[in-house]
Amino acid sequence: MRRTAVCEVVDGGAGPRRPPGVVGCRGLRLSGRGPRRGLELPDGCVTVLLLFDGEVRVAPVTERRAAVSARRVLVSGPSTTAYVGEHSAELHGVEMLLQPWLAHSVFGVPMSGLTGIRADAGADRRLTALAGELAAQAGWRERFAVLDEALGAWSAAGPAPAPQVVAAWSDLVAGEGLVSVGDLAAGVGWGRRRLQSGFREQIGLSPKAAARVLRLHKAVRLLSRRAGFSQVATACGFCDQAHFSRDFKQLTGVTPGAYLAGGIRTFSGRCAFLQYGGTGG
Repeated sequence: MRRTAVCEVVDGGAGPRRPPGVVGCRGLRLSGRGPRRGLELPDGCVTVLLLFDGEVRVAPVTERRAAVSARRVLVSGPSTTAYVGEHSAELHGVEMLLQPWLAHSVFGVPMSGLTGIRADAGADRRLTALAGELAAQAGWRERFAVLDEALGAWSAAGPAPAPQVVAAWSDLVAGEGLVSVGDLAAGVGWGRRRLQSGFREQIGLSPKAAARVLRLHKAVRLLSRRAGFSQVATACGFCDQAHFSRDFKQLTGVTPGAYLAGGIRTFSGRCAFLQYGGTGG
């Protein structure tokens, strides 16, 4: 008998005890669809995947290195590198997306040391315990309540983000990466060097690197609407189409044309993995 495929995605909503800076969280339960392979684009935010069942493997798209494998916890920090990921046919857990300055408070470490991918023992050990506690809950509502309580307690006990860094990051996000470092610094009353130091500590990327990632996401949104390459290049602040194509490939490992031809699309809402058409083996 053929097994029925299950794809359950539960939005965590906006809990009353959830600290500011949680972009979103959701519950996932996938089964019966075979292994899935996909591309995780560089992101300025921090993705945390807490697994109750299943396994995820992730490797840099531009490097021939062994994949990071996780059965319990996967943390994807701010990065300018795309990753290829694959998850098992059975996957059950919670995914959350955090602003980097909140992750700085939650994990209590400089964000420059939290770039890239970390798994299980390489991630915060509190997350491994939290994954087990969430798995033991009766349902999603209870899990989200436990998650909110943990994030609130950890962020309150950790280093407070500098208001200037939060404001500059918000301005950069609102401007989709098209705000100069000088304008960002002037806007919060800091010098360029101080802003760059604050970003490395509390964002994990320099303002310039973060702007590149934000422009990439703007380009992806425009490409999904079938905008022409030259139009996308202009809208994203590149001097010409060739410059845009080079930067896109450096960040993703593929050209804009290959990106479109490959049918890369979001797997289910804002999931860390952007799925290539078909399944992986």
